[in-house]
Amino acid sequence: MECCTWVAITRGDDIPKRAISSGRCPTDGEVYVGRSDGGGIGKINVQDGKMWNLWCHNGNASQHGEILIVQRHCRVQWVAVCKGSPLPKDAVHGGDTPSDGAVYPCRHAGGGAVGKLNLKDGKCHNMWFHGDWLAKSDGEVLVVAADQNKTRDKKSEQMSESKQNKSNRGGDTASSNSPSSKKGDRQSEKKSKAEDDAPQAHTADQSQKTRAEKKQKGVDTSSSPLSSSESEDDESEAADQNKKIRAKERKENQRQNYSEEDSSHDTDDSGSSDNSDSSASGSDASDSEDSDSSESGTGSDSDDDDEEVAQEKRKRLRNDRKRQ
Repeated sequence: MECCTWVAITRGDDIPKRAISSGRCPTDGEVYVGRSDGGGIGKINVQDGKMWNLWCHNGNASQHGEILIVQRHCRVQWVAVCKGSPLPKDAVHGGDTPSDGAVYPCRHAGGGAVGKLNLKDGKCHNMWFHGDWLAKSDGEVLVVAADQNKTRDKKSEQMSESKQNKSNRGGDTASSNSPSSKKGDRQSEKKSKAEDDAPQAHTADQSQKTRAEKKQKGVDTSSSPLSSSESEDDESEAADQNKKIRAKERKENQRQNYSEEDSSHDTDDSGSSDNSDSSASGSDASDSEDSDSSESGTGSDSDDDDEEVAQEKRKRLRNDRKRQ
């Protein structure tokens, strides 16, 4: 994370709010860390709160350059160093010059003018300031690092802002994801499911009630009812069988009638052989009448028997269907 930034500035520009100050000088007042176009590090003085001049080592005043700005939630420190000491961690890299290589902003001990610190073998070496003929061997180097406390505050602030934005954008979504909303959704789902199941339960109750009524009336609900085609086939078959039975019974009745007539004729012949032709004819006529009446009576009896047989047959068929 970059904790500081170099920002271009020209004479007459306002000093930025988070510009890094190095303290005060007797001749310039408060000064700020600046950098020339050539990469030299120096001091920026002000006049009436605006940038005035930039002064670097071995250089004249410049009316434009760059000023160092610290980022929010970063901590600025001036750490004391001397020649040969290790370069502190998070020391600000000011740039590179042809004569020095990498240089770092530094200041006089206790604050004041800003200069450049060069290195030798990776360690602090000389510090050069504007107006000094010779290098200094001790001073303070600028260190800027992220402030952990401020970083935590920043994160918490970002989180609160994010939550606020989410609540503003998706209040409905947040409310739908709340436990009470989820509970309400579950209850509404259960209610809709119960409403869907209610017609089915009502239908099942009606079917059970219908079965119970049929059972009370003697209808066998366990057996499946015959289809209309099967019922018609059974009825036609029963009718054919009834016709056959009636025809057979008629033939048997006719044979019985014929045998009775023959026996009656034999008896009459053996009992009175002296009867006249008229009596014989009368007897024949009476026999004929008796035969006719007998036949007519037999015919009515036959019809009654046929009806009883047919009823018996139908009864048997119904019993067979129940057993199936």
